[in-house]
Amino acid sequence: MALEKVLIVEDSPTEALLARLILERQGYQVSVAADGKEGLVKAAEEKPDLIILDTILPRMSGYEAYQRLRVDPRTADIPVLMLLTDTEATDTPRRLGLDADAYIAKPYTPPLLLAGVEQISRSNGRQPEDADLVEKDRQWYHEELQKARREAEMARQAKSEFLATMSHELRTPLHEILGMTDLVLNTELTSEQRAYLLTTKNSANALLAIISDILEFAEIENGQLTLAADNFDLWLAVEKTIQIMIPHAQEKGLKLSCQIAPGVHRDLVGDPVRLRQVLTSLIGNAIRFTEHGEVAVGVEEIVPSQEKAGDEVELHFHVRDTGIGIPKDKQDVIFETFRQADSSTTRQYGSIGLGLAMAKKLVELMGGRIWVESEVGQGSTFHFTARFQHLDQALHTPDKTTGATEPEQPWQLRILVAEDSPTNQLIAQANLTKAGHTVQIVENGQKAIAAWEQGNFDLILMDISMPQMDGLEATRIIREREKQTGRHIPIIAMTAFALKEYREKSLAAGMDAYISKPVSAVELHQAIAPFLKKAGPGELPAPPRPAVDLHEALEVVDGDVDLLEAVAEVSLAEYPEHIATLKEALACQDAPGVEAAAHRLKGVLGNLGGLTARDAAQRLETMAEEGRLAGGEIALAELETEIERVVAFYSDPGWKQKAVES
Repeated sequence: MALEKVLIVEDSPTEALLARLILERQGYQVSVAADGKEGLVKAAEEKPDLIILDTILPRMSGYEAYQRLRVDPRTADIPVLMLLTDTEATDTPRRLGLDADAYIAKPYTPPLLLAGVEQISRSNGRQPEDADLVEKDRQWYHEELQKARREAEMARQAKSEFLATMSHELRTPLHEILGMTDLVLNTELTSEQRAYLLTTKNSANALLAIISDILEFAEIENGQLTLAADNFDLWLAVEKTIQIMIPHAQEKGLKLSCQIAPGVHRDLVGDPVRLRQVLTSLIGNAIRFTEHGEVAVGVEEIVPSQEKAGDEVELHFHVRDTGIGIPKDKQDVIFETFRQADSSTTRQYGSIGLGLAMAKKLVELMGGRIWVESEVGQGSTFHFTARFQHLDQALHTPDKTTGATEPEQPWQLRILVAEDSPTNQLIAQANLTKAGHTVQIVENGQKAIAAWEQGNFDLILMDISMPQMDGLEATRIIREREKQTGRHIPIIAMTAFALKEYREKSLAAGMDAYISKPVSAVELHQAIAPFLKKAGPGELPAPPRPAVDLHEALEVVDGDVDLLEAVAEVSLAEYPEHIATLKEALACQDAPGVEAAAHRLKGVLGNLGGLTARDAAQRLETMAEEGRLAGGEIALAELETEIERVVAFYSDPGWKQKAVES
């Protein structure tokens, strides 16, 4: 019997509409469910001949829905065509026991979708004597399937190459603008000139943020973005987000508040960076579209858990505003890519229509869903859920004693810079020379190899895209020749190709680290810090850097001294817990634990302008990432010493006056 009724379980209105139109034009009767739970209900009630099931769904994932369909007698015999990403298609079919005919990879073309449906239709209800006909149909389907997959892969590759090229072409001039602006800002300027240049820098950073959002969204769509599994403090993550957004609310005269319900677990395992990214996006939208009143953030547990440590916690976040509101017929559209409730609001309030689409993708990666409740003229409340693991074990009280070993001073490096852009050469030369490094510039990969063979360098900064020979090929040649000498020179990729695949290509070629242009002076020094050599006998150590760079600290809080004071108070109160975690992880030789704790400290210290302390945390993080924990106690002692300098700086009331004067 041929298939007649098809149920599509897909949460994206656009993708559901596309699949429905493709099938309806072929005469199928189609119904749609927006999530896994609704799909189960409709499958049991409607008894469709086929279910097309997406894997990433709100409320209940496609995987869980698939398993429930198979154990429910009412739906166990209904064939299911799974919609998988390219990444899922490599292992999910085997894990779920799917036949080759029971799934297709997204993004799919209309012929690929129809081929999958028609194959199941041909096979449905065939008698044993039709075996030859079934086999012919199967062969035809596999040929069509392979053809469609090749076309889809070619389209995906073309899209990836286009994004990589766009990234390079846009980020390269931005790197030059930001780099030259920073160099001029470090010279003697009038207050008027400094104000003009800071405006230029802020505008360039805003453009860079848009470009980064577009590229990151493309990575999410291609299944290239994965979530971290770090231990983090939920309250501090939310509070830090609120503190950063308060100045933006104050600029418009709005009140920004936050309420975390009693009983919400504080110590969680998940990706705090992506959680804060979603919150920042929603709070930023609320502020942007609200002229009077307030923005309120709330967090609660959907089912307060009293179970033992390690069990899952589902949290419900909401961001409520008193803004312009969203019409009912636009409340689904706003979560689609590059869509707005009203194009006129885009021009008035400023947005490219990507923030909510990215927030939706990130929330789905965190096992949750996102939705909005709104009335025009009354305001909106955006809700989202997310799943984490919780930890019940309390952190140990930090040990106030430090190691007796005197930390060694970092020494300056002899650096080879391979870069074809004259402007980028100038920026690199200026920033590295100011830091006390000795620099030699070459303009392509061939000259980089020649200079490396003739010189005595400690480090190479290698651009990827250069004429005659690119940085990847040059690195491969250097690594091959090093096999004869047994030596290894650190090579850092420095490129405007910002996609994840280029990071992977760089590391696969033998590079030790990767930084994306535009690169600020701080980011450049941070990348170099793990490779700083120690002073040898008879060499004078470089003068110590100041404990705090107030210019960097004020830039994080947009010049708000009171906000910096509040951030410092919170940050310095939490650092002993991170140090305790570091010591415990080092004692257990727990490299991932050391890496996670050092990474968190690096962020805290960077926000305070404690660049030397931040670099010390970066060194520990890099050691742990590479599995090199020998010498970790010395590195930790150095980090504690530098943190104490930061604490001493902010304990002196005079720092606020210095900040005001700067």
